[in-house]
Amino acid sequence: MPNGVSKKGAPPERLPIGVPEVSPPEEKELPLVAELPREEVLEYPLITEKPTISRLFVILGIIVLCGIIISFGIYIARKPKEITLSEVAYEAPAITFLEQDKDNDGLSTLEEMKAGTDPENPDTDGDGMPDGWEVKYILDPILAADAMADEDWDGLTNLEEYHYKIDPLNPDTDGDGHTDGDEVKRGYNPAGSGRLPQGAPRKETKPSLQAENVILIGAEGFSPSSLTVLKDDTVVWVNQDTKVHQVMGGILDSGVLKSGSAWQYTFKEEGTYNYFDAFDIDMRGKVVVE
Repeated sequence: MPNGVSKKGAPPERLPIGVPEVSPPEEKELPLVAELPREEVLEYPLITEKPTISRLFVILGIIVLCGIIISFGIYIARKPKEITLSEVAYEAPAITFLEQDKDNDGLSTLEEMKAGTDPENPDTDGDGMPDGWEVKYILDPILAADAMADEDWDGLTNLEEYHYKIDPLNPDTDGDGHTDGDEVKRGYNPAGSGRLPQGAPRKETKPSLQAENVILIGAEGFSPSSLTVLKDDTVVWVNQDTKVHQVMGGILDSGVLKSGSAWQYTFKEEGTYNYFDAFDIDMRGKVVVE
């Protein structure tokens, strides 16, 4: 475009010297119709996605917690009220007939029935030892002969052991290294420390059976080897040997008698009864019943 010619072909206006030339503002085309601002529309997507695993755990935890709360409430509602002894009077259970100990021998009626003893007699066999004490120490509560036996071989009969309140199955009841029989002989207490009371000799603790109706069994044989008794008398054999023996002969059969044990027999008929030892046939004896 040649100098001094405007866009439209007119000569440019002359400006005063020193006045800067200002370009005219640009012309903007206005819209024929005014455009109004468009309202913003928020579009929310539909919730169609599946719950995640974490949400499932949360839901499950809420269900379990609700179940625990409900169960605890039911437990509290049904829990029985605790009643103390101060609120109600205590009633001891009644003792039945079979649990009673009518003769005070240490055995209930049911235990007496099992042992074959008299529930109204504290000493059924009359040997001086209560039925309960004999059962406790595995003696025979319906056999008077065991009163003269020495089960633990300590020098004291079972009846003497009962009177001294010591164990008939333990030769050293107090465990002091001395046998019960040795302590009694020397005046000491076999059930503990100390001596027996002054002036208290060894007790005469013979059973109700007569002493002359006792036959002792030893290594040398029967003593006495011949014994005479009356009809309905009871004879007792006591094994004082360290070995076993057995009285046999006719109607007599003691079974095996271990060391310290005894056996008895009541003779109902008159006559002579010969017997021997089943373990040593050279040991012989006889009982004459008049």
